[in-house]
Amino acid sequence: MRYFIVIQKNYSIMGIGNTKEEALQEVCEWTDYNNTNDIQYKESYNTANEGDFCLLQCTKDLYDYVCKGGQFYEVNNNIATKEQ
Repeated sequence: MRYFIVIQKNYSIMGIGNTKEEALQEVCEWTDYNNTNDIQYKESYNTANEGDFCLLQCTKDLYDYVCKGGQFYEVNNNIATKEQ
């Protein structure tokens, strides 16, 4: 199974899910976006600017951690992981 996360670079985690669409849908819950098609995001953390939304794959450990309220992450090779 794959897991996805939307991070507002250098700010916070905005959504998480088992699919890209599920993660983007959570962004709609926390922002003024009404439709996931309206959300502009990057799929490369390294080329994103501060404040950009980044849609990335994440590890199961990070997924479980965020579902329990965790908020600390790191990104290596464009995959978000639980901060060590």
